[in-house]
Amino acid sequence: ETWGVYTEYIVLSSEIQTVNEIWEVWIVELATSRVAHGETLLYNIGSSFSNIKKHRTTNFMP
Repeated sequence: ETWGVYTEYIVLSSEIQTVNEIWEVWIVELATSRVAHGETLLYNIGSSFSNIKKHRTTNFMP
């Protein structure tokens, strides 16, 4: 698998519930330092990912 490039956007609490598995993978990738090209991922993790606010353009790779 290869992660594509994600453009900047806002994630609302109500929306995060439908893509929870995707965000878990994002956070795991970030935690394992697998962020390509040195782009910064801005985030604020709540108890159930409901506080994730904003992501800058980021290219993830497996």
